[in-house]
Amino acid sequence: MKILLITIHHVVNFGSVLQTYATQKLFEEKGTDIMTLNYIPKRLTFPYRFNEVFIKSKSPLYKRIVIYLTMEILNKKVFTDFLKRHIKLTSPFYSTDKGRKKVNADVYMTGSDQVWNSIHNKSVDTTYYWDFVEGKKVAFASSFGRSDIPEEEATVISKYLNDYVLLSSREDTGVKILRKLQKNKSVEQLIDPTLLLKDEQWRNLAKYKSSDKQRKYVLIYPMSEVDPTLIDVARKIANGIDAEVWMLSPGLKTYKSCDRTLKFQKPERFLALIDDAACIVTNSFHGTVFAINFNRPFVSVAPKRFSTRITSILHLLKLDDRLYSAQLDLNKIMSIDYSTANSILNKEREKANDFISKIMSL
Repeated sequence: MKILLITIHHVVNFGSVLQTYATQKLFEEKGTDIMTLNYIPKRLTFPYRFNEVFIKSKSPLYKRIVIYLTMEILNKKVFTDFLKRHIKLTSPFYSTDKGRKKVNADVYMTGSDQVWNSIHNKSVDTTYYWDFVEGKKVAFASSFGRSDIPEEEATVISKYLNDYVLLSSREDTGVKILRKLQKNKSVEQLIDPTLLLKDEQWRNLAKYKSSDKQRKYVLIYPMSEVDPTLIDVARKIANGIDAEVWMLSPGLKTYKSCDRTLKFQKPERFLALIDDAACIVTNSFHGTVFAINFNRPFVSVAPKRFSTRITSILHLLKLDDRLYSAQLDLNKIMSIDYSTANSILNKEREKANDFISKIMSL
């Protein structure tokens, strides 16, 4: 069977590239010929990014040049290199290629990550609904990243969902949206692909440094903007356990309030840093997910937008108490019991395996 996957992979984001890797591994283990459509949405093209950094930005010119050279070239190269090493990609595919470039597969699969988040994607990107092909279409833990969608979007989306033979979403909120739009179809909730690979599989990919293991640290993994709450929480925990605070920086800034700022790290090192941390403080969904997968102590701070991704997985795994509140109980944070969460995880992996079998039988 040949499966063609479309997902969000062409970004500077650990979670996105690693969930693409996980999806490919899961289906390869079943003997499937799976490739990822190297779809590059308009918002990630050179003209769009150049316009955002150089034309729309009000920063001084020298800052715009530095940002472009580092974030758009150097940082992107780190992730592009990972994709080249580990992901089977088609040739680059743009929205203008629809109807011009032919694609062929037995199954067209919309993958995980926020593929159906119109805010994140700047619009309802119908490419992620395979609007340009005819054939068997499935959704594998696809995410809206939101608790609801506007009525005008629902009308458009429902039309494209009619072509899907199997539907699943990553969040409980996504399941509700799909059931509302496709009342006559079964919809399942599947956990993120990164949780479907076990910890040892990720450790085989991780690149560890002995120098990291010699230092005790609380790791901050933020989203694109660093919430000051993350630093405050991490510092309190670090002071309580006599550890350093390390920031896995999303940009160029060096955080003087932290003991170490790590920039331009490879996804393999990201995995090792999570695994070796005494504790993780994060407002990232995948930061939360990898802390869980490695059974590390952690605190999740709900972001201002798209927080359903985090609250949904914490609720599913009975880890709601990991969500930050005004009070910090250090003993509770550091003595996390994963027995219930791991038991649920194993059941969810079996559930996902059954869903994969359904795809394989199409």
